[in-house]
Amino acid sequence: MKYFKIFKSINKPIIQQNENSKKSFLVVDRERIVHAFFMSILSSVISIKKKYRPILIGDFYKRNKINYETFKSFGFQNIINIMHSKLMIYNPLTTFKTFIYSIKAIYLIKTNGYFWFIKSFKVYKILIGDLIFDTFGKHNIADKRINYHKFKILFVAIYRTIKISDLITDNNVKVIVVPTETYCYNSGIACRIGLTKKLKVITPHDNNYLETHTFKKILYGHNNILYNNLLGEVKKIKNISKVEKFLKDRKNLKAKTYYTNNSDLKNANNFKALNLNKEEFIKRYFKKNNLNQKVILIACHAFSDATNGLGTRLIFKDYYEWVKETLNYINKLKNKDVLFILKNHPSSRFNDRLLIKKLLNSCDNDKIILCPKKINTNDLIEICDNVITARGTIAMEFAIKGKFPIICGSATYSGLGIALECGSKSKYFKLLNRLRHLPKMDNRKKLFAKKVLYFMEHYQLNRLPKLNNKKLVLSHEIISNSKFSNQYNIFCKELIVNMKKIGFKNDDLYKDFLKRAIF
Repeated sequence: MKYFKIFKSINKPIIQQNENSKKSFLVVDRERIVHAFFMSILSSVISIKKKYRPILIGDFYKRNKINYETFKSFGFQNIINIMHSKLMIYNPLTTFKTFIYSIKAIYLIKTNGYFWFIKSFKVYKILIGDLIFDTFGKHNIADKRINYHKFKILFVAIYRTIKISDLITDNNVKVIVVPTETYCYNSGIACRIGLTKKLKVITPHDNNYLETHTFKKILYGHNNILYNNLLGEVKKIKNISKVEKFLKDRKNLKAKTYYTNNSDLKNANNFKALNLNKEEFIKRYFKKNNLNQKVILIACHAFSDATNGLGTRLIFKDYYEWVKETLNYINKLKNKDVLFILKNHPSSRFNDRLLIKKLLNSCDNDKIILCPKKINTNDLIEICDNVITARGTIAMEFAIKGKFPIICGSATYSGLGIALECGSKSKYFKLLNRLRHLPKMDNRKKLFAKKVLYFMEHYQLNRLPKLNNKKLVLSHEIISNSKFSNQYNIFCKELIVNMKKIGFKNDDLYKDFLKRAIF
């Protein structure tokens, strides 16, 4: 860590302490070093503009030492450790309250079920059931029993909620800076507490975008076009030839996308083209002679993803339950004219395909198959008549082809009339009953769908501040080289050069934060 030592030696504190202020702002660590930089820069601006006292919270122990020292180098002094086994001993009242809430939570889960828990479980009037459930989903999504591991997640989440809520009240916190709003760790919980207490909650993203959180975004997702009042922006798109060209390039993996991960597109379409039409596909993979049948794609999500991170308005409690119940229902249908293809998410990292295969084996139905591994999504879009997805972007890829998708939760494009949406399980299953007779999408809606997908892939780009990369300490190159497992690559020669040449308080990002009226 040669460059980390140099960084510490030359980095000057830029955060004012404002020790006499009766108000404070809270910054939440996530053990991601890139976030630590962006939140520290934003914290300097808040301390200058609002004159609030800065407070930093996190789980600071040996593994997280670099984050701790990075924050300190920027000027944080009031640093509070939220979670450590010994802290529960030192805070017996909080631990006792946590135990009572935990026993109550388990009783309510067994009595009312997980769906109730997701929608209604609160601590100190703070809704955290969905955050806890999403964290459960990172570990064996198919097993819904409350084992020791899940009890520990539940207990620690409640402990964090009580402790952070009391801290916010005791310190008169007015602004909260979080790196993410998902899962039941410090940042997701602090975000939910802040919104409940009607405080300003902000996230500085590593693409220089500054996001303000709201409960509406929690319900419908932070990118929902309709509920974020962005429909007018979509309607302004007039250059259809430009839209068509972009969508063609996107399909051929030649476009830069700002909504869909480029890696997802590549993983979904990195095989040799199938060169089979629908009838040939039915013959080869379904072994059927009746070629006049509808083919429906069931496009699965990554089961380990935060189900409620894209909005809590979902008619199933998670993506696994959605697939399981969908399969159970269509397995009982006596419709002879509909075939189904199940496909796991192209970027799922765990055992999703194995879980889907197990669910499929329990059906014993030759009208439902697991998609062979080396078939491109682009080929499936051409072959299939419609797609069923909880809320995936693949719905839009079908819609621009004039094929209505079926969705069962809030999505970026929901509420716009270009998907068949189901607000309840009963409506969803009724729709599955009439798959043979789904409506056709007219050309007007098909064109609108193209504008929506184009907007989705460009909106994030359009809302970014126009900054000069040569005047940023954290250049695009430094950020792109310090993602995920390589996060400590942020400490590099270029960073040191930029710190000496530009300085954090003189770069374009810092100046952009200063200009904003968001605080």
